[in-house]
Amino acid sequence: MSTFNYEQVREEYLDVMNEHIEFTTDSTKCIPNLILDILGLAAVNKTSIHAACDVTEDTPTGAAVLYQLHEGWLDDWSLAEVEAQLNALLASRLPPRIRGREHCVAMNLVFIPYHGDPQEAPDEIRRSAAKSGATHVHVYASAYIIYKHKRVTVAVAYYQAQETLLTLLQRLLGRLTALDIGLKQWLLDCQFCSVKIFSYLEQQSWQSVIPVPAHSHELKTLRHTAHRSHQRRYTLSSARDGDLTFDLHVVCRYAMGRRGKHGKDLLLYFAVLGQPRTLANLYGGALGLNRVVVS
Repeated sequence: MSTFNYEQVREEYLDVMNEHIEFTTDSTKCIPNLILDILGLAAVNKTSIHAACDVTEDTPTGAAVLYQLHEGWLDDWSLAEVEAQLNALLASRLPPRIRGREHCVAMNLVFIPYHGDPQEAPDEIRRSAAKSGATHVHVYASAYIIYKHKRVTVAVAYYQAQETLLTLLQRLLGRLTALDIGLKQWLLDCQFCSVKIFSYLEQQSWQSVIPVPAHSHELKTLRHTAHRSHQRRYTLSSARDGDLTFDLHVVCRYAMGRRGKHGKDLLLYFAVLGQPRTLANLYGGALGLNRVVVS
């Protein structure tokens, strides 16, 4: 098995970033590779650019880095062009065995609270329930596969306000097709629980799984009364898209410390070509966690 040290990983990271991100600066201190190093540090530590600058010596401030990012990259390209650059970057180092095969593909949404103004157009920002004191958010979608027990992100998309979840889903599916990545299983975040998405997935040939939040009175009652795994008919209603009746998969098991819980754990799923006994392990194993799908 090959091993890599820090310098080898950093060199490969800088190579691929410089290959696909057309980035310049007008500062002698905020040079491109230094800024890319800070971006890499923030990504690895799952923190902000400001925090990455604070923990490193002899680096510019977070504000200076953000300014150079805007001036030298983001201001020169449209949102669609930046998205295309990032997708090209992700595809450039895909392991050869990924293309031309079918995979388990997971997709989720990331909501980032935002207090400022749009960069180009109002549609860049979506409204949402209050989070971190903000009711406006940037939303990103990512699609990743499970390869050798590791997540490999293969596509990203910016979710704009004029888009529907279905068009966003189809955009990412189109990206997978362009990469010659087939779908064996499609695991979606519970944010995709909707009549329109379910109707679309029922027409596809691959296995699809989506957790169903227990928002209705019927499902909240089921959460407290179900004692075994089973299937039942359930109707999801939408004022805009009508009603859809489908087989709701009820998975009842012991939590055994998952998500810090003990005792009975009830999970609800919409699934195409799925069996209740395997759904929880499939969904939780692929995403690396079992999401809370009941409320």
